[in-house]
Order: sequence, then structure tokens, then C-alpha cells
Amino acid sequence: MILQSISKAIREQNYYAVMLEFVIVIAGVVIGFQIQAWAEARAEQSRAQYYLNRLYLDLQLSAEEQAETEQYYLEYHRNAADISNALTRDAVDEGEMNSLATRINSLGGFRDIRVIDTTLVQLFESGDIALIQPIGLQEAITRFYSQYRLAHQGNDNATRIHLENISRLNDLVVHEWIDGARQVVAIEPDDPQLASVIESMAWAYSTYGFLQSKFTQETEAMRDTLRPYVDGSVNR
Repeated sequence: MILQSISKAIREQNYYAVMLEFVIVIAGVVIGFQIQAWAEARAEQSRAQYYLNRLYLDLQLSAEEQAETEQYYLEYHRNAADISNALTRDAVDEGEMNSLATRINSLGGFRDIRVIDTTLVQLFESGDIALIQPIGLQEAITRFYSQYRLAHQGNDNATRIHLENISRLNDLVVHEWIDGARQVVAIEPDDPQLASVIESMAWAYSTYGFLQSKFTQETEAMRDTLRPYVDGSVNR
């Protein structure tokens, strides 16, 4: 229709009508592009908000699990430290040695640094971190992601040290299979290596707890940074 009108105006040498028709065509194209750009921006903003909502929930649950892991390592550290102190005393009677052997069975526990990372990893692997605005929030999430990766590298090292300690411990105690489980049933009271290994385990549990505590603080700080963007306090 518009092309027919333009052709007719040209034949009739009605250049005013020609210009008007061209303006209408160009305006229509520009408005179409603007509507498309607006729709794309709205879709990206909606996707970014979806990520923020999910990430906030992930961090909330992670902080709760991390608090439990901190307590877990605190108890393990106390137990290992008590056993180590008992083994380094001058005299330990047979009854206490049997009790210590039983308590050593509880020293094999280990937990990874707890974080629900599904949303966090997806944000960066997909490149959708670029959708997060304002830029300050995007940078805060990027810093947290770097801290998360460092924490997991530290966790890998902690796992290796823990397995080495368990291997050394197993070489220094007497085991028996009881009710389908391998249990420590006897230890050498005067073995300095045993006291050294358990002292190393106590130190390791303390270190794991410290690393978990530090990452818990970072997780809670990131969660608190996200909160106003999730509850509507900040208008993005």
C-alpha cells in the first residue's frame, strides 16, 4: 500500500507526499526496532532477576549448612586435641587407653566446604553474569565467585592432607571388623608417632573449621548484598 502511494505520488510529481510517505516508513522501522530492543531488554532484566532470586536462596541455604559444618569441625578438633593431650601424658592406664582407642574411631570424618553452587556456576559458565546490573553488584558476585573457587582449591588440599593423616593413623593402630565396620580396638600407649598423627589431625580440623568460618562470612556478606535486590528495596 505504501509503495503504491509513493509510486503514485512520484508519477504525479507530488514530492511533498513522497517525503511524507518516506518519513512514515522510516518512523515505522525505527519504532519497530525500539520495541524489539525494549522487549529484549525486558527479557534480559527478567532473566537477571531470576538469577538473583535463585542465587540468594542458594546462599541462604549454604550459610545454614556452613554453620553446621563449622560446629562439626569444632567438635572434631576438640576430640582430637583431647586424645592428643592424653597420649602425651606421662602415664595412661589400660582403661583409658581402651577408651582412647574407641574415640579414635570418630576421627575419620570430613566434610567439603558447603556451598550450593548451581546458580553461581551457571551464571559464569553461560556468560549471563553480564546481565547483572548495576555493575557494582556484578563485580561483587564476580569477587565472590573467585573466593568460592579459591575455597574449593583449599578444600582439595585439605582433603589430601586428611587422607594422608588417616592413612598414617591406620598404620599405627590395631583394627578389627565389628558389626561389618572396621574399628580401632587397640593402640600403643608409648608410640610417639601416634600422638604426632593425632596432633596433626587436631590442627587440620582446626584449620578446616577456620576456612569454613571465613567462607561462611563471605557467603553471608554476599547474601546480604543480594537481599535488597531480591526483596524490592532496590529498584534495578
